[in-house]
Amino acid sequence: MSYVVIRSCHICLVVFGLTQHDCINRRAFLSDPSTRVSVCVDTTLTEPLGGVVGSQFQVIGRLEQEGRSPVIRARIMRCVDGLDLLMYDRVLKAQLQHLRSRGTHLI
Repeated sequence: MSYVVIRSCHICLVVFGLTQHDCINRRAFLSDPSTRVSVCVDTTLTEPLGGVVGSQFQVIGRLEQEGRSPVIRARIMRCVDGLDLLMYDRVLKAQLQHLRSRGTHLI
């Protein structure tokens, strides 16, 4: 399961597989083979990156335009291999519902 969530202010959460990592230029490329969606991630704030090509990564960051291509400036990037993403998604939705019921302002 891969997913992308984009909130206001261009903040996004992505879970895709790592296809390439260039630690010198601080870039990672993530993709979802089922949808053929690919994204470039600026890993400047998250190096050193623990994980290998093929691992699933969760990225939270700011979506920006760099030339003609979108780039995610990662604030958080973590390997989520072994995480039950369906359960994780349910928990996130339940947490958002709870926060909304309390009147908490969300981005």
